[in-house]
Amino acid sequence: MSTIIILVFQTGVYAQETMAINHKGTQVSVRNTIVTSAPIAPSDPLQNDIWFDTVAEVTKIYNGTVWLTINLDALSKKEDSVNKSTDTNLADATNTKFPTELAVKTYVDTKFTASVDDDITAVSFDGANLTVDEGATSFSTDLSSLKDSDWFQEASSNTATNINQNIYTMGNVGIGTNSPNAQLDIESTGVPLNIKPSTATPTGTQTGQIFMDDEGILYTYDGSRSKWLSVDRQNLTWARGIIATNQYLTAHNSLSSANGYRMLRDATITGITAQANALGSWSLLILKNNSSTSIAYITLSGEAGKHARNLNVDINEGDYIQAYCLGLLVSNPLGTIEFAWRK
Repeated sequence: MSTIIILVFQTGVYAQETMAINHKGTQVSVRNTIVTSAPIAPSDPLQNDIWFDTVAEVTKIYNGTVWLTINLDALSKKEDSVNKSTDTNLADATNTKFPTELAVKTYVDTKFTASVDDDITAVSFDGANLTVDEGATSFSTDLSSLKDSDWFQEASSNTATNINQNIYTMGNVGIGTNSPNAQLDIESTGVPLNIKPSTATPTGTQTGQIFMDDEGILYTYDGSRSKWLSVDRQNLTWARGIIATNQYLTAHNSLSSANGYRMLRDATITGITAQANALGSWSLLILKNNSSTSIAYITLSGEAGKHARNLNVDINEGDYIQAYCLGLLVSNPLGTIEFAWRK
């Protein structure tokens, strides 16, 4: 029987190389590779040690002299056209090529083709009905039963939805109070209401509308006379402290019998009164600018006094107004007119 002796010369130092006895009693060399994950290279590496560089995010192997990067060009190779699949149907059964972004997008787009009638083209709400237009079709539903609003659009029961709409409420409105006792109840320790003066006269349409002019005078629209008249009314009075017969009445104790009151602004005579100390029949004539033609009058027949408040006689800025007693032996006649400034 012959014996063969094999001599092995180790020419390199490998990672964690140790000697061991196998199950046949033979001494063998065992090499255990060390794998390290760190930001810097391990010290005293042995051949075939592996290091994952956490900074560069690459895997390296030690060849006994230097650390070599494994598959350094893998990312760049992925971008080579030879490694790309441009199959937009993704029909190729391959696990070796990367699908391009365009190939994937094209494939996905073909799987989600929407009908032209699936897109919502318009949505509208009129305060009661919600309408949705979807291509060639549309649907509408009545939501009026769901509304909870105190303010509604003018002349309807539709909920107000826009700040430019004319709105109304049927209850009292409180400003500065949560228990209003009037249709508009303003409670304030400061300025409760501010009406901005206007240089232009608005177009009046309803009795009760108000505005303030640039002189600070408050006007209200008089629907019966179809004009703006000042809220404040004023009186002019003439009298005679003796028996009068067909003569002027004096203005504010003036010694001139033909004197009158000069108007500061355009005005409208709205009322007239006449009074004497005894029953009689006479007429109070209102004249202007020393004319003999009356612009307003009131006649008494066997009466001591009489009045009327339905006059609508315009007089202008600069006119001066006079009063005349037309009658015989009228005892201490007194005449008054009421007027308002006019816009």
